[in-house]
Amino acid sequence: MIVRDRPSGIRLFLVVRGSILKRIHLTLLVNTLSAVVVTVVHGNFLPSRSR
Repeated sequence: MIVRDRPSGIRLFLVVRGSILKRIHLTLLVNTLSAVVVTVVHGNFLPSRSR
């Protein structure tokens, strides 16, 4: 019987083999960058009004 060490939480989070991350990494990057751009633009061009 093959017994392996139990992986840590970080190891499970960072493992890429067998993950869907290989297929969606570009979409994930584009969505993250667009969210950052929207956040920055919202703060610069649409300042919040305080009463």
